[in-house]
Amino acid sequence: MEIIKRNKTAQRAAFTKVYTKLESVMINENANAGEIELCLHLLKQKTDSLELTHNEYLDALTDETEFITEFNIVEEYREKALNMEFKSKRVLEKIKSKQNNNESSNFGDNSHLAVCENPYKNTSPRLPELELYKFGGELRDWLTFWNQFKNIHENKNLTNCDKFHYLVQSTKIKSEARELIESFPITDENYPLAIESLTERYGRKERYYGEFSNKLQDSFYVDNCVTSVQNNAELEIFVESATNVMKEGMLDRRGCESSALSASSERTRSPVLGLIWDKNLNALEIDTEYLEFDEREKITKREILSLVSPVFDPIGFLAPVMIQPKILLQATWKAKESWDEEVNNEIK
Repeated sequence: MEIIKRNKTAQRAAFTKVYTKLESVMINENANAGEIELCLHLLKQKTDSLELTHNEYLDALTDETEFITEFNIVEEYREKALNMEFKSKRVLEKIKSKQNNNESSNFGDNSHLAVCENPYKNTSPRLPELELYKFGGELRDWLTFWNQFKNIHENKNLTNCDKFHYLVQSTKIKSEARELIESFPITDENYPLAIESLTERYGRKERYYGEFSNKLQDSFYVDNCVTSVQNNAELEIFVESATNVMKEGMLDRRGCESSALSASSERTRSPVLGLIWDKNLNALEIDTEYLEFDEREKITKREILSLVSPVFDPIGFLAPVMIQPKILLQATWKAKESWDEEVNNEIK
């Protein structure tokens, strides 16, 4: 209970901090739509986290009076969040309306064309057309998108305005990501704010923990977790997520192996689920040595079982090979063979 209580106090403090910041941003006469969008997004995240903590805390209360008192406080936080969201959206509408009016009035002024031009077009003739991965706001696509776009982001030969145009090109029209970027006029100064908003919404590692926790849960077979990821960046976050999740469950992650390991690694073949994984080829193999019986060896039900049991094949990778010994094992049961007596000639 004390842990939940401390968590509740910390979550409320975090909520209040973001709430106060958003409030101060909105009363600023020079308020920027992108900055308000970012603060509003942060407030929604804090509200969602606080809601979960509140529910957990209320469920743990047993005293009715204390429950009612705490419930009323929770309702106050909910109302504050809803009111602030409503006010923020009203302020954003006014700012965007003002920006649209300014763009219309300045259309004939050449000095403003770079800022006011339609963001769907690449207005700079210096920029080459690139085949860019289109990001629409799906969390699973972020790492693939950012791995490509960071080459543009880190290119010192491009101005921030050039990078901003590429950023617009690399988002899907009418997508959540495009709408977020459109809240910033295309200027050198606004590019870092647009990137910060994108990475805050989609690039934070904590957002992947839930997704990778499910992947971890679905990929465990006995004491091996076997799964795949799209790239090295996703691998890094998955390993970190797996470590944190297992640590919370008082479990130790003993090691991690990947086909992304360098070719100089001494260990290129590893046992996985009864199979052998060649990391250089990224292929699964099977050791056939233990499948061979010496002609002089006595074949018993125990020997057949020892042949079948080492292979743990949950995805049925070896089904065409392993079905025959399993059929033979089933035949020994039907024939009521003992464990250590040689099986009959029909089974041989």
